[in-house]
Amino acid sequence: MSIPLTASTETFTPECMAEIEGAPSFTFRHATVMDKHEFHSIAIAEGLMQHTDADLREAIVGELRRMFESDGLEQNITQLEAYWQANDELRSAQDQHRQQVMEILEAAEEGSDPELPPPPVLDFPADRVADLEAMVAEVRRHSPKVNGMLADNHRFQTFYPRILLRMFLTSTTLPVTLQRRGKLITAESCEEMLEALAEVASDKADAATSQLLVKALLAFALRKDEEKNSSSPRFGSTPPKLSASKQSTGPQTTPSTKSTDPATGDAENGLNSPA
Repeated sequence: MSIPLTASTETFTPECMAEIEGAPSFTFRHATVMDKHEFHSIAIAEGLMQHTDADLREAIVGELRRMFESDGLEQNITQLEAYWQANDELRSAQDQHRQQVMEILEAAEEGSDPELPPPPVLDFPADRVADLEAMVAEVRRHSPKVNGMLADNHRFQTFYPRILLRMFLTSTTLPVTLQRRGKLITAESCEEMLEALAEVASDKADAATSQLLVKALLAFALRKDEEKNSSSPRFGSTPPKLSASKQSTGPQTTPSTKSTDPATGDAENGLNSPA
């Protein structure tokens, strides 16, 4: 089977501007398999870095051992690692529960009230959670290493959708010239385009920009069963995983609600990457 080297295109107008006469349109190309590999090189060249949960947890444990000395430290670390494992299992159970609920609701007759399974709960002693999270918070207060990794992840989450926009947008009806440098529209051209978009309807500029970024994410999505012989995208995606020491081309599942990462104490925002 052949791997596509070229991809189909799609013209898009932000939904929030659909009622505006002469609303601008944007043409996106869909990702090829090659794009999914090249994205990571491009992100690194643009100065972006993403650390995995495993990377962060390893750093937190290392900092705990560096910062504290106590007879009970290793026991606390063992419990912290068990807490992280329990949270990983909870996330997996939540994904399965979400899928199960969707299937039940889709199969239910209109107007019926089907019985839904109870949501999964964290399988971990509740009386230890506060102490373990306090340990992690202490590391965050005093560890430049861990905070630097979290800053890398925040910067990645903030900027990678714009890289995808610069990668997959091919043209627009806005009165701007999209200059390219290599495989990307230049950052300057991208900002000029977004400023021109704001001039069309300033009250809808933020919403339109968000919808363009989501469209770029969708252009990047490609189902695993399509990767060998199709350029069709999967609509619904999460951010690509990229780590300092090793890059992963696979995506995560996208949570439908916010949850707190027990490794960092940070709330995850449901825009997580393509698989």
